[in-house]
Amino acid sequence: MTRALTSPSGRAVVADSHGRSIASPAPPLMEAPHPSTRGVILLGLMAMAVFIGGFSVWSVSAPLAEAAIANGLIEVEGQRRVIANQEGGSVQELLVREGDHVLAGQVLMRLNDVQASATAETARAERWALLAKLARLDAETAGRSDISFPDDLLAAASGQGFDALRAADVVSGQRALFEARTVSLKSQVAVLRDRVDQQLGVIESAEQQQRATRQQLELIRHEAEIKQGLLTKGLATLSVVLALQRNQAGLEGTLGDLSGQIQRARATIAESRSSMKQIQDQRLQDVRTTYGRPVSG
Repeated sequence: MTRALTSPSGRAVVADSHGRSIASPAPPLMEAPHPSTRGVILLGLMAMAVFIGGFSVWSVSAPLAEAAIANGLIEVEGQRRVIANQEGGSVQELLVREGDHVLAGQVLMRLNDVQASATAETARAERWALLAKLARLDAETAGRSDISFPDDLLAAASGQGFDALRAADVVSGQRALFEARTVSLKSQVAVLRDRVDQQLGVIESAEQQQRATRQQLELIRHEAEIKQGLLTKGLATLSVVLALQRNQAGLEGTLGDLSGQIQRARATIAESRSSMKQIQDQRLQDVRTTYGRPVSG
């Protein structure tokens, strides 16, 4: 006969009729008691404490090579933008206030444009003057009889206001200068051309005299030969033969003088033409100097 007993550990024990105990089977593994982890946790905490303490001691006692101490201010980037004008000037009207939200392209302020307007007027006047001067120089270089001013300059000169007066003044001034320089050039060239025409007339007259003198000289030579033959036969006098020889020598001298006149006239013509070229070259040189760059002649 058997009976069930309970052991002090709570484990069931079976006893037989003779009083011998028979242990019940062992409980499953999941029902076994958990091992103690207290030692492992204590070891980990001690290791962390040693590491943190050692690092703290090192950070306090380790020497530093360099150190910089400065005050700082931390701000959020992008809240403020500096607005500046490259040319400068005084503000006439401020259209926004601090804290306003603005859009791209929005007008923030207006500057006083008095100084800028004066500068712009001066720049426009200089531009008109340069355009008019350039048109005059182009006309002088090309040898034209009139100046071809740019359309925008003529349009500005025909307008209204102070700007139109400035444009009209530079147009009239450059046109007057062009006409004066043209008249001066033409007068100098005209004097030289008259001298050339005069010397051409001298050459033509001398050449005609040369032809007539050669004809006379040919006749006198023929007559002198005849008289010389008659003189040998006693049919002519010596005085007649000598007179013919004197006339022949005179005509030959006249031919030489006419040849000298032609040469001098041709030299004068060459000199006058060279002077005309020098005058024209000097004008082109003046234009080149004003231009500041080479100008083809």
